Amino acid sequence: MADTTTKKPSKPDILYISGSPRARTSEALVTLIEKGAKSAGARGQHFFLSNKRIAPCVGCGFCSKTGTCVLASKTMQNRLIDDYLEFHALLERADALVIVAPLYFAGPSSQFKAMLDRLQPYWAKRYVLGEKPKPKRPAQLFVVGAGGDAHGQAPLVGITKSALAVAGFNLEKVHTFVGFKAKKDVPVLPPEDQRDKMALGELAYLRRELAAQTEFEQRAINAGGAFARYLEKIHAQQELQSKLQLIEAEIEAFRTADEEVTEVVAETKYYVIDKAYEINKAFEELRGEITGLDGDTPEAAIAEAFNARAAEKAAEISAEKAAKRKAERAAAKARTEKANVDKTNSDKEDSDKTDACETACIEAVDEMLENEVSADEAPENEVSADEAPENEVSADEAPENETVADEARENVIVADNTPTSDDAPASDDTPTSDDDSAPDDEPEPDTNPEASDDAV
Repeated sequence: MADTTTKKPSKPDILYISGSPRARTSEALVTLIEKGAKSAGARGQHFFLSNKRIAPCVGCGFCSKTGTCVLASKTMQNRLIDDYLEFHALLERADALVIVAPLYFAGPSSQFKAMLDRLQPYWAKRYVLGEKPKPKRPAQLFVVGAGGDAHGQAPLVGITKSALAVAGFNLEKVHTFVGFKAKKDVPVLPPEDQRDKMALGELAYLRRELAAQTEFEQRAINAGGAFARYLEKIHAQQELQSKLQLIEAEIEAFRTADEEVTEVVAETKYYVIDKAYEINKAFEELRGEITGLDGDTPEAAIAEAFNARAAEKAAEISAEKAAKRKAERAAAKARTEKANVDKTNSDKEDSDKTDACETACIEAVDEMLENEVSADEAPENEVSADEAPENEVSADEAPENETVADEARENVIVADNTPTSDDAPASDDTPTSDDDSAPDDEPEPDTNPEASDDAV
């Protein structure tokens, strides 16, 4: 039975992280926040990047296969290369986070960014390896800086929130402490007797700075105390929830056991009724056998004989039950083995399909490469096409031959239709006087246009 007595819940454990490479402003603010949290009863652990080293992620993908970082156990000169294992242990044990981070160009410092990048194994375990995530734990971010950034602080907040989410933390609140200073950087108000020598503006500036610093310090203490009280309530609720879950589990176990007992009782009841008939029948048979041997058999002898036979039947019943249970266990084992065999066959079929797919892909790639090689060799066959213009020359010359043939046909037609020398009209096709075939009495054509005009 679970221990449900009222106990005082344990105090929450807060991990304080300083994301600055310098042991100055960020750690001074952590001290004030922790002061307020301790006043509310919270415990604390520290991880300051000013004296701890976290090597940057190399993106090797090792955590996607194993869920662990390959750099965590890497050594150099028999020493670990960084403090990742200590950071991981503190992170796993913490109930909440308080992060104080300086603002570098609206984002995190390189040391703090390296620490956030090394949370990659948490992402791999959840989204690659399928590990069930744990309930989210609360976290708060305190942003510090000398004078802020003109582009704001959204990049720092977004990067921090994204990285913490995969590690199981929920960034619930962001506090801006831009302008907060470490104790050594806070200006000191001079003594009263020296203030008269100071300019009024300088004195007013010092008073404003001191007032702002005092307000920052009080805000930090209050924020730490409020966060601790909030965590204590959550911690108490979680412990109460755990106790309730234990009680519900025990109730469920009792209910399941009661159902099993009820089922066994019902089976036994029907079994006894069934066997009672056989026992009664056996008793009657036994009575008849004994009575047949001796007609005056005392009842005591009959009862003794019946008890002996009943003991035999009880032994038979126990043996049948044992055999039934053995058969059920064997059947369950056979079903388990069959399921394993079916799973193995299914995995083998999937593997065969994958191999076949790979083979088909390789063959397709080979065929594509062969086609590309054939396409590269095609220009050798195109030489004949390049030589085609030589053949086309004869085709270009063909019209000249056709012209000669046409002229021959025209000469034939002219020869057939040529009139006598008396009737022949002047024609452009008529041969000149130099032609031997021309008639002697045919007049020579006039080639002087001016003479023709004068004649007219």
